[in-house]
Amino acid sequence: MAFKNIEYALLNDFKVTVSDLSYDYYEGDFDNDFAAVKPADKVRSGKAEQIDIRYAADPNNMYIAFDGKLQIEEDAPYQFVLRKKGVARLSIDGKELIAPDDDLFADQVATKTLSPGTHTFTVGYIKNFSWVPSGLGLFISKENTRPMPLHHPASLPNETPPPLIQVEATQEPRVHRSFMNFEGKKKTDIISVGDPTGINFAYDLDQAALLQMWRGDFLNATDMWYERGEPQTASPMGATIVVSNHCPVAMATGDQPLPDTLSSQDLVYKGYTLNKQRQPEFSYTLKGTSFTDLFQPDATGKGLTRTLRLEDVPKDQTVTVRLAAGDTITQVADNVYAINDQAYYLQLEPSMAKLTPEVKTTANGKELIVRLGADTHTLSYTLLW
Repeated sequence: MAFKNIEYALLNDFKVTVSDLSYDYYEGDFDNDFAAVKPADKVRSGKAEQIDIRYAADPNNMYIAFDGKLQIEEDAPYQFVLRKKGVARLSIDGKELIAPDDDLFADQVATKTLSPGTHTFTVGYIKNFSWVPSGLGLFISKENTRPMPLHHPASLPNETPPPLIQVEATQEPRVHRSFMNFEGKKKTDIISVGDPTGINFAYDLDQAALLQMWRGDFLNATDMWYERGEPQTASPMGATIVVSNHCPVAMATGDQPLPDTLSSQDLVYKGYTLNKQRQPEFSYTLKGTSFTDLFQPDATGKGLTRTLRLEDVPKDQTVTVRLAAGDTITQVADNVYAINDQAYYLQLEPSMAKLTPEVKTTANGKELIVRLGADTHTLSYTLLW
């Protein structure tokens, strides 16, 4: 890994004084709802030295609020970070700055410009579950400063990182179903395939789409198998090359744009079979045309070879195969194309020499396509990176 154009700045001195801090402690099952807290639920009140959840006797069925004053020395935008295990909110000068949300563990961040002088603040925290330890912390910072904690260290215990649960492909290809986060979305029909050669890929069964490929270790399944495994997501262990999220086969005529997604009525997944090398070959039908999709590490171990076989192409129908899509596609040699400014290369197999690939401009960038008539066709090309 290389870094360039690095700049640095010295941190400025930063100090915020907290005074007149007090707390109100309530007990009950408030179902993570501040509106459910009633005056009759109050157990005690008192002065506090710092924001500290240890003032709560029952850490799993309670609401606690801290009120205090901040002494600000400089007029500037100040960032507040509320870190919690439960539901929390923050008000500055009587106005809510951070509202409670449904995520019990995500940090909440907000910025507010404060003038020099004294400002009041209120932090509220509810916790109604026992399966994780309690935690509440509040940080304040401004530009070019280190965040300053306004809480006691014991109020926000250090988290023990979960262990790495790794899926490996050592003796033969490994086929693994999971959810996977891809380009900001959670895809639910993902199958990942790892190979002992270290050539791995992730495939969207819903769209017959090769999503990404990587070299090295295979898959991190911690979010699937650690404790409850609620996210059910797996993630690549290596640096990925994003390929596409589109089906390679489409029915289109002339300059008609290829569809970005296909419905389950048009594209029907038929399952997969394992060949002698234990590599999966995926089967689909698309509007009467059948095709299979097979991926194999190439002989050099430097890339991934994809083989598409199309059958039952209607006589009156032209099939378009989308070989690649990206911001840029440039032919750099006979049958070799650079995709996305050389992020990876696509090399056509000699058996495809009779075909004439086209580079089309679309609303989203470029596409490398070939057009096929009625017949049985086998297309093979290698993705190199």
